[in-house]
Amino acid sequence: MKNIFKGILVLSLLCATNVVRPASDCCDTSADCCTTTSDCNYQYGKTYFHAREAGTNLPLNMMGSADKMHLFEKECEFYGVFSVAVGYERSRNSCGLGKVFSFNKSGTTTFAGDQGTSGGAGAININDSSSDARSADFGMSGTHAETLTFSPKISKVLVNFDLFVGLDEFINGLWARVTAPIVYAKYNLDPCNSVTAEGGAYYPAGFVANTASAVKVPYTDVKTAWKTQGAYGEVLASGYGKLPCKSQSKTRLGNVDIELGYDLVRNECARLGVSLLAVAATGNSPDVCTLFDPIAGTFNWQFGGSIAGHWVLWNCNDEQTFTLFGKVNLVHMFRANNQRLFGWGNLGNGLSAGSSYIQLKKFDSAGAYTGEIERSQNLLARKIKVGNSFMTDFALMLQYRRCAFDLSIGYNFWYRSKDSAESCGGCVLSSKKVTANTYGIKGTAAAGDGTNNTTASLDNTFFQKSTSNIALSGLAVNADSDPLPAASNFLDEGDVCQSIALAPSAYSNKIFGYLGYNWDSCDYTPYLGIGGMYEWANQNRAADQWGLYIKGGLSF
Repeated sequence: MKNIFKGILVLSLLCATNVVRPASDCCDTSADCCTTTSDCNYQYGKTYFHAREAGTNLPLNMMGSADKMHLFEKECEFYGVFSVAVGYERSRNSCGLGKVFSFNKSGTTTFAGDQGTSGGAGAININDSSSDARSADFGMSGTHAETLTFSPKISKVLVNFDLFVGLDEFINGLWARVTAPIVYAKYNLDPCNSVTAEGGAYYPAGFVANTASAVKVPYTDVKTAWKTQGAYGEVLASGYGKLPCKSQSKTRLGNVDIELGYDLVRNECARLGVSLLAVAATGNSPDVCTLFDPIAGTFNWQFGGSIAGHWVLWNCNDEQTFTLFGKVNLVHMFRANNQRLFGWGNLGNGLSAGSSYIQLKKFDSAGAYTGEIERSQNLLARKIKVGNSFMTDFALMLQYRRCAFDLSIGYNFWYRSKDSAESCGGCVLSSKKVTANTYGIKGTAAAGDGTNNTTASLDNTFFQKSTSNIALSGLAVNADSDPLPAASNFLDEGDVCQSIALAPSAYSNKIFGYLGYNWDSCDYTPYLGIGGMYEWANQNRAADQWGLYIKGGLSF
């Protein structure tokens, strides 16, 4: 019995040193937690969320089948076990996930006027300190006010196929394993908006087009505006970074894991083995057309290895046993082609959140406004290669076996390093490039004086990038002044910010359990059981989630 307590003590100490959770007083966890201004290192202002890959699931691969592999009494034989698991996983902590796409730390974005102190000729509320983004930049009235909060939900249904074969007949201790999950992933950003001021129905003449006719405001709420991103006045349309107002789903073969290993030590009481692990990327990569695009599986090819083993802590006449199983996978995630929506850096107050949606005025080489108001997302939707230096998945499982019954509990730790991108230079999806001295922040500036459509009546004013952002029109600049304004006032390729579209490092902790029954009396010994897990992540860098599984298999 001493061995039992030793094993439980080791497991407890390991969990105590690895379980990491934000302090209870760090962030508001009440129903309206998204109103908190506490940061707690939560990420925000992103255009992409990198969830844990559905196929990275050591606990599921261990449940019910761990004791049927690497068998000591099968030396010089060919044997194996085939398993199928059906599971459902669902995220929680939607408030934390909602902050990922918010333009501020609280999780609630306010679309209103401009934080600047001048300009706009009545088209935009000025000196609006509560604003996180100009309503006018999204196609709403400049006097419109509205809040938007996201409550994202991720749900997955997976069917996981798992085949292990012991190749002792050929080389004693040699084995191979193939796992392949089919994943149905459903993502719902669940935007919730509240309009506090509808604003005017028309823009003042000249504000979005150099014409004496007033242009009708195309959208009266941010959900419709962000989802549609259509053309109006001289503002161009965009098909990138759109807001999904309904759930989206994808179904893919998530990945194919191929493992070839060798047991260095294997006897009646213990086993220690190593293996090479290759992961074929069969899942989908993200679609830049919409935010929070569902990812079913993995889009990165991976290669690495694993160390695994078990230790029989207690054995009572082979009728009752306590066994501790453990495994750790470590892989490199190779860079893969992706589409991501970048943002602008070097902006006023260091605010890059929401910068992907800033409206820009386009100028010619003489500093004259060309009559085009460009949406930033047309310049910032890029092709890029993204990977991760490493990802690790570690699990310990304590199994109690009594005759045909199997009761197991365990702990899992997962970590993935931050996204690493290979610059693609001018790989802009819209084929529009950020050329020097061409694009300036429109802000509260008009397109013209509204009298006619001639060069003389165009308004060549824009706002300096170092003092302006999505909510603030800073220092006004005249593009055709003599001399021409410095290039540092315009946005250029050096201002493109990749970090907005890249995920930081992430880790999570998981506890899991399994209850199963084994028909040991049959020639082909089947088993069947149910399992569950609960996972909590490091803030909102990964998703908190729970899962339920039914798993069965057949030993041969």
